Amino acid sequence: MGLMPEDEKSLRKLKKLVDFLREYHDHKVLGLEYVPEKGRALVVFNHSLATYDMALFADAVLEDKKRQIRGLGDKLIFRIPFLKGFATRVGIVEGTKQNAENLLANDEIVGVAPGGMKEALRSRDRRYEIDWQGRLGFVKLAMKMQAPIILVACPHSDDIFQVEPHLLTDLAYQLFKVPLPVFKRQRGNPLLPEPVQLIHLVREPILPPTMEFGTEPPELQVLLFQKHLQAEMEKLLLHARTLV
Repeated sequence: MGLMPEDEKSLRKLKKLVDFLREYHDHKVLGLEYVPEKGRALVVFNHSLATYDMALFADAVLEDKKRQIRGLGDKLIFRIPFLKGFATRVGIVEGTKQNAENLLANDEIVGVAPGGMKEALRSRDRRYEIDWQGRLGFVKLAMKMQAPIILVACPHSDDIFQVEPHLLTDLAYQLFKVPLPVFKRQRGNPLLPEPVQLIHLVREPILPPTMEFGTEPPELQVLLFQKHLQAEMEKLLLHARTLV
């Protein structure tokens, strides 16, 4: 089934915005050759408050590989009608276990930021870190669906907006799971993105432990594999910081 007219319109609007942002941030991707030409894969990002850095990477993949990364969106997006409609039209799906498994079973590339909103709301004194504590869903997904994991690091996406440590931010997330950041005051409007250069560094694929496709992985293996992935992502972020 082809795209509906409203889908094409949404994609054209998004493409114009993404092209502008890629130029604004002098965006580059290093290691694009590690994204497969075909077959399933799970692309794993660090999560910035800006979020749109992941769209810049997806656009680069679409241009070079002619493959669309199907992003797993936060449930909050799909509770807001206009956001839900736009996200659906540009190929983002709600980040449920079933949606993710269906996409990988169909040999698509799935994009996920395991740290979610919690990681995105980190204060500026914790920039360039990841917060994957207790985040095991993406690990179980990769193991169950036998999907290679491609780590993609963009540490300076944390410099686009800088969040001040604030009780209001913490309470809004803890009580209602909604983002309510308090921005550091910079030159000009603090809500305007800083024109920092963004470089995505891609690591060669990491294969999950071999097991029968579609079976639930043992908990211990999940924990050990998650620990390995977190260590590799931390190393990748550290390396990526030296590139700007």
